[in-house]
Amino acid sequence: VMSLPFLLFIDDFGAHRNMFRALKGIYLTPAGLSYAGRRRLANSFTVTLGPHGASFQDVLANIHTDLETVAKGFYSTIHGKQVLVTASVMALTGDMPQQAKNSGMLSYSADIGCRTCYCPRSKQYQWSYDTVSHGRYHFQHQYYRTEGDHKATVPEQQRYFNAVGIQSVPSPIERIMPTLDIVLGRPYDVPHSDWKGI
Repeated sequence: VMSLPFLLFIDDFGAHRNMFRALKGIYLTPAGLSYAGRRRLANSFTVTLGPHGASFQDVLANIHTDLETVAKGFYSTIHGKQVLVTASVMALTGDMPQQAKNSGMLSYSADIGCRTCYCPRSKQYQWSYDTVSHGRYHFQHQYYRTEGDHKATVPEQQRYFNAVGIQSVPSPIERIMPTLDIVLGRPYDVPHSDWKGI
């Protein structure tokens, strides 16, 4: 068995980047490389580019089957031997707004816009705020999603989701990669800082 974990970078880019002209880029970087190896441009592979105007869900649907196939594993002949090869996403990387979309959470401009805790905007400068007791956790997020989906009306759902800081519609990534932790599987701003966060 050969396991090949990788980092999946998802973000918008373009010469005239705005909400109407951004291209969605998805890139793969092998996670087993050293820091220097991950920084080399030759070790980043383009998975797909989504055209401007395409929804995030449509771009991900384009690669869903391939990601599922390599995660389940396939047999390949390597050095004359049959080997089961599995390749799965270790973490999703991207800038802060994209990571909020990847997580199905509200962005940093919302009242509860932190992806790791439930600190409201009014308390964000209080250093004594207990982020462990008020932290976001994978199963808790799933529980809140289920609770919100069972609300009777759309306005009631929206109020509930805003109160707990999650988007009213789950991220398509949650469906494509259900085993990837919603909080820990989307680290903060790794490719835009120094790649040492993983």
